[in-house]
Amino acid sequence: AIADIIRFLTYLNDTLSLSLDWTKLLRYNAFILLYPLGLTGEFLSAGAAKSNLLNQKNTPDLHILGTTLPVKIVDYLTVFRIIAYPGLAFMFYHMVKLRSKFYKNLKTKNTQSTKTK
Repeated sequence: AIADIIRFLTYLNDTLSLSLDWTKLLRYNAFILLYPLGLTGEFLSAGAAKSNLLNQKNTPDLHILGTTLPVKIVDYLTVFRIIAYPGLAFMFYHMVKLRSKFYKNLKTKNTQSTKTK
């Protein structure tokens, strides 16, 4: 949730043409800590939910939009846990590329402003 707040602050900054450079610095650095922490929290929550469901006598079915799917919620949580780590790797790598691009543009911008002085 914190990563989303930072992302939307950056979008707001860009949309309103504000000059709040700290929002971009935060966006391209905070993910290094926030993404693994967020995944760990979700992973632990899914594990706790799965163990609680397995302790029940009848595990509930998965209901989406009023439709009962032929899958138990426990199976859904297992699939989530299998997909989560590759998903984190993909998102993390994407943000590393964006961070690299951001710092490259920042360096170019600073070099140009130094030359004009």
